[in-house]
Amino acid sequence: MMYVNKKILYEKLFILLFVCIIILNGNIFCATTTNSTKSDIKINQSFNVGGVSIVIPAPTKEFVEIGYDNREILENILIPELYKLVCFFSLTNDLSLFDTNEEFLLVRYGLVNVLRSMEYIDCEEKDFKSLADGMEKLYPTFIQQAADKNVEYMNQKLKENYDDNYKMEKSVPLGIFFKKNDILGMGMISSIKNRNTITKLAVSSIMLRVRKRVICLNLYNEYKDTNSIIELSQLGEKWADTILNTNK
Repeated sequence: MMYVNKKILYEKLFILLFVCIIILNGNIFCATTTNSTKSDIKINQSFNVGGVSIVIPAPTKEFVEIGYDNREILENILIPELYKLVCFFSLTNDLSLFDTNEEFLLVRYGLVNVLRSMEYIDCEEKDFKSLADGMEKLYPTFIQQAADKNVEYMNQKLKENYDDNYKMEKSVPLGIFFKKNDILGMGMISSIKNRNTITKLAVSSIMLRVRKRVICLNLYNEYKDTNSIIELSQLGEKWADTILNTNK
């Protein structure tokens, strides 16, 4: 039995969701050398979250998990120590980019994160409902504050690891898109400035309870119009449903 202050937990979950959104936000910048090959690709891999094995399929057949070595590089460069990058999915055709020493750009990808301090906490169905209800009430004010803090963090990391040519712009939370048993889905428009070019990205962020663990799914794609958000949100909901059904 573990006592958890619910207000603090709500805030941690909000931070988790928006670190997931802001981290690796808009674009992935990397200069890596690894040995990932298509022969390493596995379907429906399982990942350890808080001592529990969770099967996380790719969002669609177009995506593939990038592998441990590449994941470690991304986590060490861009993700705060408070968070664990569970898995990262790129388009299959983009996987070879991780084998180069050149800086490259991704605008369509998916990832799963977990807050380390919550990783081993059992979350029952009623607990998740309480958390989701509380987050829904806190959403309008707290979410922008969390997003702003993480933009500041990411700009510092970009400056340290790359140069002043990259800068994150203010993110725009769009609200809660769907809410059902064990799932809470939100949306955001985010953008990053690369020299004189600004890239806008649609983001679907989903808090998910699976096998008594709370994880955050995030999908990204280039923002073109309102349909970009709607389509990504629908894909995110389908991905969350698939993960839940796979782990029954």
